[in-house]
Amino acid sequence: MIRSRNIDPEAGRWSEPIKLASSTTASFAFKNPTGKEIFVDKVLINVTTAAASKYVSVGTSTSATGTTADNQIISTAALTSGQTIISEQETTVAKASYVLGTLSATDTTLVAYAYVHYKEMSM
Repeated sequence: MIRSRNIDPEAGRWSEPIKLASSTTASFAFKNPTGKEIFVDKVLINVTTAAASKYVSVGTSTSATGTTADNQIISTAALTSGQTIISEQETTVAKASYVLGTLSATDTTLVAYAYVHYKEMSM
């Protein structure tokens, strides 16, 4: 568990844990909290339990309830129990927009949390 969200402001900060819902419509949505554009350099998804053959995709969206997202940060990563998924892509998120996670299919067994690491843009 991440204990401090703001050790070094220039290094960025972590979001609070975001529980993934078992739904295909916005399994999780993290709203840009800054009022400015942010740079997202890492998204981690810690999976405790998941059913077989389920996938998660993560990107950006102007809606918290979307079923698809732009600027793919994580593209169709398989959910496996006891796994941590770490993004390989970086992106920017406009003010009042979201980092959005969607599932390929409903998973009622899913127990997972997302963490978003971001830095506020100075512009």
